[in-house]
Amino acid sequence: MKLISNEAEQPEKRLTKRRGVTLGMVLLVVAVLGLVSAGAVYAVRMSRQAERRQQLETDVASVNVAVRKFLAKGGCFKVSFTEQEVLDRLQDGMPGVEATLANQAGRVTACASNGKQIDVKAVWNPLLNRFYVSETTNEGVGEFRLQSAKGKSMGLTPAMAGTPSGENLPTSTSHRSGWTPPTATALGQLAPPVYSVAGGLFEHSQFPFNVFLNNPNPAGAARIMVSVNGQPWKTYAGGALKVEKALTTSIQTYACPLSETEWRASEPVQEQYRTIFFNGSTAAYFHQAAGDKDLKTNLSANRNAPRFEWGEPAADRREPNWIEFRGAAVDALPDQEFVLGQISYFNSTTYSGTNASSVHMECRLNLKDLPNAGAADFVVSFASTPNRPGQTADEAADVVRLAEMSATLPQPIQGKYFRLSIRMGRCEKDGYSTSNELHGHEDCVSSVLIYGKLSALAGAQ
Repeated sequence: MKLISNEAEQPEKRLTKRRGVTLGMVLLVVAVLGLVSAGAVYAVRMSRQAERRQQLETDVASVNVAVRKFLAKGGCFKVSFTEQEVLDRLQDGMPGVEATLANQAGRVTACASNGKQIDVKAVWNPLLNRFYVSETTNEGVGEFRLQSAKGKSMGLTPAMAGTPSGENLPTSTSHRSGWTPPTATALGQLAPPVYSVAGGLFEHSQFPFNVFLNNPNPAGAARIMVSVNGQPWKTYAGGALKVEKALTTSIQTYACPLSETEWRASEPVQEQYRTIFFNGSTAAYFHQAAGDKDLKTNLSANRNAPRFEWGEPAADRREPNWIEFRGAAVDALPDQEFVLGQISYFNSTTYSGTNASSVHMECRLNLKDLPNAGAADFVVSFASTPNRPGQTADEAADVVRLAEMSATLPQPIQGKYFRLSIRMGRCEKDGYSTSNELHGHEDCVSSVLIYGKLSALAGAQ
């Protein structure tokens, strides 16, 4: 017999479990709420600090305008002045200046900020004669307040946001309670500084000398900016600018306004102090040899060298004839003779038909600050003396001759063209010399100094 259960007809009675809030969940919610509240407090504090900084910067810009007006009228501040003493001097020292800060019924006072903690403050800079806003622990102004005649605080209200900070020159002023803004006027352009010594070409003996700059503008209206030889601009603090011996010393200046709301910067002006002297080194290179049909030489058509060799050595000789130039250091004035270099000459025995009759000698001047001074080209000629029995060494000597003793440099120096004149010095050994000839003994090396002089061409510019 099949048994049928009636359990399906009777619904099962199930127990429902109810869970409570755990301690961890409570702590998590409390932590999240703490973070949210801390962030909100920090955001509010930062917003208030930014708002206070903005207002402080606006007020500082306005006060700095009054400072410049005060200085422009001949006022001054002691280096030891505090912020409040500066404000008092602004309002009491010069008639009419107080209107820039407050109306006739009120005065601007500085509310000091705690100097033991970092805070946004307005600080007075006695060297630059201006207030600036900074986060510092030093003493400073936390707030500017306009006091009525009875001493009641009236508050300050900025006119606009975005006023430049104290690190920049302000471009606008703020309106306060009872404020009468200054009347806008056309900006005047400052006059450029005046030099005590005008630029030009100076004699070498006049260096060094001093140049002073004078500010022709109203007191407190501008400062002088100066740049020497292209160096970064600096504020001219007075005193002498020393001009040393140099080919060109350039001094550029302009007048920079202390108030860009009243003045425009002057046009830049420049003076150049020039002189002429020659400092550097010399060199010479031989090229374009000419001579016998079967000329033997170390030079090719496109080659030059400081040593020129020519002739085919005789069977019992190891070297051909040669001439060599060695340069020297130069430190000379115009029309002053200096050592251009030294020529050494070896007189060998060579086969006829292989010798040179002349060569070009290009004298190069590598002068400091004058890289393009150029070179002067001279022709050097050679003469062989027939050898006869019984001749003395001097009588049998061969000759190196300066066929030309002057040449014009192709490039001007300080606007002037110069002619290089050369001559030979005295041969001390194995030969003898004149002003343009070196007589070298057979199979010997003879040397002579070459002297040079640079002279300006009359009327040549």
